[in-house]
Amino acid sequence: NVLSGSLLLRYWFFLLLALLPYGFSLAALLGTSLTFSRFSQDHEFLAIKSLGIPFSQVLMPFLLLGLFLSIVNFFLVSFVQPFGLYQNRLLLFQARLGSPNNLFKPGSVITDFPGTVIFIPDKGSRETKVTIYQKDENLVRSISAGRIKVVQRHGQPYLCLEDGVIQIYQPQDSDASQRLSFKKYLFPLPQKANKIKSPEPKLQEQSSYHLSRQTMASARAEQKRRISFAITPILFVFIGIPLGIFIPRSLWSVTSACGLVFGYYFALSGLDALVRVKPYLAPTFFLPDILLLAIGVWLLKRID
Repeated sequence: NVLSGSLLLRYWFFLLLALLPYGFSLAALLGTSLTFSRFSQDHEFLAIKSLGIPFSQVLMPFLLLGLFLSIVNFFLVSFVQPFGLYQNRLLLFQARLGSPNNLFKPGSVITDFPGTVIFIPDKGSRETKVTIYQKDENLVRSISAGRIKVVQRHGQPYLCLEDGVIQIYQPQDSDASQRLSFKKYLFPLPQKANKIKSPEPKLQEQSSYHLSRQTMASARAEQKRRISFAITPILFVFIGIPLGIFIPRSLWSVTSACGLVFGYYFALSGLDALVRVKPYLAPTFFLPDILLLAIGVWLLKRID
């Protein structure tokens, strides 16, 4: 099936919203490490120490910035990311429904259209013809065709039927019937009478506000996961400062920062899989955060 350009643009937009918190945290670490890597290359820390300025005064503005970024990241993780995940799944769900090609599969009986029943034989079965039954007021139509294909005409879906027979008869009078053979026939698909209900949001697709109103252990575990991930910007700023100082070369600084972030993401993904099975282990989501904090404190002490 061919997807429209607007559908692809919306898909990528919602995917960007879902991935935004990950890029946000990575940008916080990369920006901090590259900034302090540049400071270290220019020997500006030697100038600060020679002037007697405490390193804590240099550190405090960046930690306040990291705190602000964590607040923004909490909003992204709690509301923007679940919205993007759900809208992306809803978009794909509607795209599958919107394409009639997804309905007409071998071995299926289609009753989605009012007053119409469509039988499509399975591959390898004795019956090789597609059969359509349609009731319209006092008439019943029976259409058999050797081949079937969905086409679009003036924005509406049609069934292109080939090598078939149309039979029209009245149920009250079995003798009053008509039979017509055709090589090609465009059968207009009726509009669907009932609208299919949209899928319910999964746990990861619900906002933190809706999760806070639930009492399930899985909902509380998801809240803890979001909180542990929301505070990563301030932790990455905290660890990015000594990382940039100790690794002044920009290339190695970027490589180390990316490795640290991806290692954190993998650890969080593994814990997420574990907590889904055992929700009472949700506090383990904070273990990677504690490890990052310990590494940052150890590196900062080495600077002093």
